[in-house]
Amino acid sequence: MGSKQKWIGLSVAFTCLAFFAAIFLNRIFVIHPSAETESTFLRNYDPRPEAAMFELKTRGAQWSNHNSSAAGRKFASHQRAFYGQLSIDPKNWMPLMNSLALDLSAQLSHYGAEILGQSGDPRHGFRFDYKIGKTLGSAVISPLSIGAGQPVPTGELQVGLDVSIDEKWFPRAPGLITVRVSDQIR
Repeated sequence: MGSKQKWIGLSVAFTCLAFFAAIFLNRIFVIHPSAETESTFLRNYDPRPEAAMFELKTRGAQWSNHNSSAAGRKFASHQRAFYGQLSIDPKNWMPLMNSLALDLSAQLSHYGAEILGQSGDPRHGFRFDYKIGKTLGSAVISPLSIGAGQPVPTGELQVGLDVSIDEKWFPRAPGLITVRVSDQIR
């Protein structure tokens, strides 16, 4: 066997070794999503029962939801989103948004979440940042979209409701540093 053939053989062997080493290291260092990396809050939260209390029963609400997960080098991520179209009494849009925010906060507490931050109002939507064990997450109730869907009878308001949850699970509980900045002079 000539030196050229040895060189080609060594190159092929090295390439195969590098390929299998990359696969092995990827399996070790990439965090894959599983039932263990998904919080019980994410699995169980559903805004539909709360929204149903405000829904006018003249036409049925239409709901869709979406779940996704992804692997990552430092964490596994999970997302869940709900979108609904429903008819409500026009004077109930603010109570609907406030009720959804209170329910989301109560469910986070029920599932053992530490709420790290909460912001928003009925006009601009709400955001909750939380920690559950090894999971950091955020839940967002977007502002209602008015007039979504088909025309409705007088005295009804057709709204679109969008709630999304995004979580990242880490192999070790993440440490948190909180910084607050104020522009007020004391």
